Amino acid sequence: MIKVSIKVDNLNLNAAVNDLSARMEINFRKAVRYLEKEIEQNILTSKQFDGKKLADNKPSTIKQKGENYPLVYTGGLLRGIRANYLDKFSAEIGFTDKADIYSKYLHGGTPKMEARPVIGVTSKLKKIIKDILING
Repeated sequence: MIKVSIKVDNLNLNAAVNDLSARMEINFRKAVRYLEKEIEQNILTSKQFDGKKLADNKPSTIKQKGENYPLVYTGGLLRGIRANYLDKFSAEIGFTDKADIYSKYLHGGTPKMEARPVIGVTSKLKKIIKDILING
C-alpha cells in the first residue's frame, strides 16, 4: 500500500504554541496601548469616544481657567490614564484613583455640567483592535 504518514511531534507543537502565545501577548499589549492612546487623544482634541466634539466649558469656567479646553487644565486626567492587567489577556483601561474621582463626573455629567465621555468603544475601534490582535 502506498501511503503518507503524518505525525506531530509534541516538542515542536509545544514550541509552536508557546511562540503563538508570546506573539498574542505582544499584540494584546499593543492593543491595550492603542486604547490608552485613543483616550489621550480624545482628551487632547476635546472629543468624546464616538468622535463628537465635547461640550464647551461654560463662560464662567472659561473666565476662571482662561481657556476653553474642557478636559485639559492641570494635566491630571491625562496622567491618570492607566491599564490594569488582570492577566496575560485581560485588562481594564481607565483612570487612576485620583483622576477616577473626577472622571466619573465627566463621563456621566452632573446637573451643572454636560457629560463628556472620553472612554468607550465604537464598532470602528473594535475593528482596529481586532486587526492589532491578529496582525500586530
